[in-house]
Amino acid sequence: MNYRLIFRKITSQDIDASCPFLPSDEEYDVHFDAIFEDIETINGVTSVSLLADGSVRVATVDMAMETLKKQLEPFLSQHFPFLRLASCDGIK
Repeated sequence: MNYRLIFRKITSQDIDASCPFLPSDEEYDVHFDAIFEDIETINGVTSVSLLADGSVRVATVDMAMETLKKQLEPFLSQHFPFLRLASCDGIK
């Protein structure tokens, strides 16, 4: 199964105690690169690629979307002050 993930940099609406400041573009890029590499380590993920529109294509071996989202949780938590998963959709 293939999935399309869209990440976004946090905005002023996301500011709270767990995320007290807006990250710079450089900080976002560092954390985006790190989560990209983290996704590659998920068991069942066969490839991860950056698409022209800035989204991330994740190819898996028959992994259900809910399973992928569950596997992403620790990485999303680690990078929470810098980026958010805006969407996760199945693609062909």
